[in-house]
Parts: sequence; structure tokens; C-alpha cells
Amino acid sequence: MASTLTVDTIQGATTAANVKLPPGSIVQHVQLSNTGRGAQTTHSSNSFTHTGSKFDVTITPKFQTSLILYNASLSVHAATGSSYGYWELRRDIGGTVTSFGDDGNYGMSKIHQGLWLQIPLFYVDSPNTTSAITYKIFSRANANGNTVYTGWNSASDSKANGCYVSVLEIAQ
Repeated sequence: MASTLTVDTIQGATTAANVKLPPGSIVQHVQLSNTGRGAQTTHSSNSFTHTGSKFDVTITPKFQTSLILYNASLSVHAATGSSYGYWELRRDIGGTVTSFGDDGNYGMSKIHQGLWLQIPLFYVDSPNTTSAITYKIFSRANANGNTVYTGWNSASDSKANGCYVSVLEIAQ
């Protein structure tokens, strides 16, 4: 006995809530596009300061239960006189900024003065939202007047290092 299925239109799910992905599936990937020359910022403060939009990356999760995996490798420098430089990842959702620096999940890096170094910033976030999230880098020197640099500049030792930021939404 033969069967026939006839349809006029097949329409996919209209919202992410109607889609079921296996846990661990990559839902989407966003990366920083401004990694070239001139993407360098300088700060001379012992208070954390936003490095500016050159290192910001925004993702809008499709699922409220998703994890967001943030990976960055940044070229940084603490100038002579700065005993240390610090870099911290923060999350901004609708103007509410959350720091990850003290939760023990690799949201912060620190270097000693002197050389340009490549530092990793890695964080697994559970933002519990489908609103746009902007991940931002903040930096500071150990004392006022000392200088820290983030980014790449062809006129310095930083030219051997790059800046890369990648964010993945992972289904749960």
C-alpha cells in the first residue's frame, strides 16, 4: 500500500523557543572585527577604565539557557614605572555592567612591567537572557600616573602580537 503526502507550504520554526538543539551545540559565533593597526588604547589610572569600543564584542543569545564562551588573546604592556597592569572582562546588558574579575573563573589577567605580552582572557558565562550582551575589557595600572596599553601598534614591540576576541553561544 503506497502513501502520499501533499503539502502546499513547509514552514520552519518561527522562534528559537521552538527549536531544540542537543546540549553543547554551537548556536552562533561572533568575533571582534577590529584587530588591525591602531586598535590600541592607553590608560594611566589605578581605577579600572573601559578600554573603549575597539575591544567590545556584542552577542544576542537565541536561547535564555545558553552558555556564552568568551575567548580573547590581547597584546598588552605595563610601562616602566607600572609595577603591574590588570585587565578585566565585564558584561553589559542594557547598561547593567557586571564584573567577572573576582569569581575565580578566569575573567581577569595581570602582568608585570616591561614587555609586551600576549594574555588570555577566558570566561564561561551563564547570562540567562536573550537580550544583547556586550563583553567589554577594562584595564588599570597599579598606581595613578603609570601607564598600561592594550592592543597593537606598528611602532612598538606589540607588532609581534595580535588581538583576537571570539564569543560562542552554546546550547544547553
